[in-house]
Amino acid sequence: MAYIEKTYKSDNYIEHEILFRGKYGAKGEKRKPKRKASSEQIKKQNQRNRENRLRRTTQLNFYPNDIWLTLKYPAGTRKGLDAVEKDVKKFQDGMRKDYKSRGEQFKWIKRIEIGKNGGIHVHYVINRIFGAELLISKNWPYYSHYASITEEGGMEKLISYMVKPIPEEVEQLEFIPTNEVKRCMKIGTSRNLTRPEPEVKEYKRKTVKKIIDETPIPCKGFYIDKDSIVYGLNPYTGYSYISYREIRNRVIKRNIRLPDKT
Repeated sequence: MAYIEKTYKSDNYIEHEILFRGKYGAKGEKRKPKRKASSEQIKKQNQRNRENRLRRTTQLNFYPNDIWLTLKYPAGTRKGLDAVEKDVKKFQDGMRKDYKSRGEQFKWIKRIEIGKNGGIHVHYVINRIFGAELLISKNWPYYSHYASITEEGGMEKLISYMVKPIPEEVEQLEFIPTNEVKRCMKIGTSRNLTRPEPEVKEYKRKTVKKIIDETPIPCKGFYIDKDSIVYGLNPYTGYSYISYREIRNRVIKRNIRLPDKT
């Protein structure tokens, strides 16, 4: 068996991973020597895996015009993480109740972040409904900032920001316990999100070189994001791989349902 292709599909994006596998590799390709991965390589690979999982989940559940939200406290506020999580849960419960009263589900992805000076704020991706901004103000009594999500780059920049590593200067803040800093690495999601499952195809007698020479062909109604094309060598297996993303020509945006007139 030469390789497998994993395809992740959502309304606006199709992501492809073509991975060689098997004892003898791909026909026509000489396997490179394996190398023992360094701790830095493992760290980078784990980070890349986190980004891939979260990006595909986001693509499957959220759309352009949904909301990128940051919840903030007044300047100088110093709350422990337990107290912040209590505030966050109250916010989420209130939003869930208000969405439900309007016949909608509240969907979210969340990360709590500690700023360089120790201030805590909370990042969210949430689905937009009619009047969502008013509901945010209602359920969060402090400060908030929100913007519409754009479709550029398959939401890659947004997700990279959500899962970025904690800066060293934050890890070294004396007044924040180490365990609280590590807890801020975690990404939270609502339970009602659809999880990505790849379509898997198995191929024989094809090589990465042939795929490169032919250039991937997009599906009807999509184009290939050239910035997403990655050719590489897996340092763990010694085999080549290719990954790339397709984006819909006319991106589907969030359909905002107007409230029923009674």
